[in-house]
Amino acid sequence: MGRNRTIDDDELLRVAREVFREGGHTATTRDVARAAGISQAALYQRFGSKEELFLRAMTPELPDVVALLGAYPPRSAKAHLREISGRLVDFFASMLPTLLHVHAHPGLSATHLKRWHARLPFPPIVHALRERLERMQADQLISLVDADAAAHTLVATAHSAALLETMTGGAHGNLRGAEVSALTDVIWSGLAPSIDRAPAPVRAKSAVSHRQQKARHKRDA
Repeated sequence: MGRNRTIDDDELLRVAREVFREGGHTATTRDVARAAGISQAALYQRFGSKEELFLRAMTPELPDVVALLGAYPPRSAKAHLREISGRLVDFFASMLPTLLHVHAHPGLSATHLKRWHARLPFPPIVHALRERLERMQADQLISLVDADAAAHTLVATAHSAALLETMTGGAHGNLRGAEVSALTDVIWSGLAPSIDRAPAPVRAKSAVSHRQQKARHKRDA
């Protein structure tokens, strides 16, 4: 039985998160109550069930999107997107251990997971990033592509990079710094204003013309 003391929900969830991240889904409400210094009855009065406590505790907090996106206007649009991508990878890498604990839980139903997914910070991040891209488009810093699709692409790329790093323990390289810049540069090829786009390779164009000429000579022969 835990000793009675006052603890608010945020602090209680922080304690529960530490317990579940250490013990996984096998950690019990008794473990959480003991760590928080309250009774199990008080725990159930607040959260109703272990599943609800687990999902609430294992829901990452919303990031500071202002800090995530950085100052505006940027000195360089390309460098700005690189910096945003780096911060996104850092953020996703910090939250992935928590997410993986949830997906490893064998007792959660599809309804539980759907409700939990709705609380994750991906939609607000995509929304904020889309608004930043639209602002960059208005200032003619990037091309007029679909800003929503571009935001989803940046977020998905950063999340995949963080996931690969987490799942492999860095066996495929630490996807930070130069690696993140390289990934962002691929996306930049579709976002760069037309004046910054690289010209089409002359060699490839010449090869096509050469094939067309050969085909034409065969027809004329």
